[in-house]
Amino acid sequence: MTDTNYSIRPLTTQPEFEECAALQREVWGISEAEAMSSITMHALAMAYPRTGQLLGGFCGEQMVALMVCLAAFEPRTGYGHMLGVLPSHRDAGLGRSLMEESIKIFRDQGGRWYCFTFDPLESRNSHLYLNRQGARGIRFKPDAYGVSGAMHGGLPMDRLLARIDLEASPQFPPPGLEQALQKYPIAVPDRMPEDEAVLVEIPVDIAALREENHEAALAASRSARLLFTEYITERGMVSCALVRGKQEGQPRSFHLLKRQTEQET
Repeated sequence: MTDTNYSIRPLTTQPEFEECAALQREVWGISEAEAMSSITMHALAMAYPRTGQLLGGFCGEQMVALMVCLAAFEPRTGYGHMLGVLPSHRDAGLGRSLMEESIKIFRDQGGRWYCFTFDPLESRNSHLYLNRQGARGIRFKPDAYGVSGAMHGGLPMDRLLARIDLEASPQFPPPGLEQALQKYPIAVPDRMPEDEAVLVEIPVDIAALREENHEAALAASRSARLLFTEYITERGMVSCALVRGKQEGQPRSFHLLKRQTEQET
């Protein structure tokens, strides 16, 4: 649950659309031209035909977060296009609540497949989406947006396209780190096992690594790109969980990649 000072509601007015565009620029460090136009936001706010969702997260009367979901041509499929929270309001559960409200609205309208993209190097988001929301990373998209936001610190904007099956049974929790390391091989660029499941390591905190050692962060990004391209794009695997824990006192995080089931294709 979010703090009681937070609220979530649909955006419907021109001042709210302008505030939403300004928030996009602040959250992602993008230009005015790259932010969503008020014309598009008017379309998203229409009652009929329903073209998507436009939600705002508020602290009192100040908009501090946003959620945009688009309709898709694929039957019963929606695409979570934007989810952003001001840095000063992160870690309070607001982003998660916005996503869950968006999913609830979509489910109530008969939706089944909820898709979105996320940065696979972000350990915290990978845990939230894969482990908590039950998503599966089914496609890898290098340089997904063709823009470089200041928030990304100069790293490539690679993304996993994830999908939640809203009719699926609850997933089992991911294995512990020790168990996973005993059961699955670790894939690295110069050693890519042919197993049915592998582990791909990511930084525990990519944002901190960018600040402390940008070259190491860039190397981690390049390594992950090679591995996700090989295993997800070429071999048809999916990222099904984030395995994390401590080994000899040091925290580690891994994507667990497995062969797709028929339902996940």
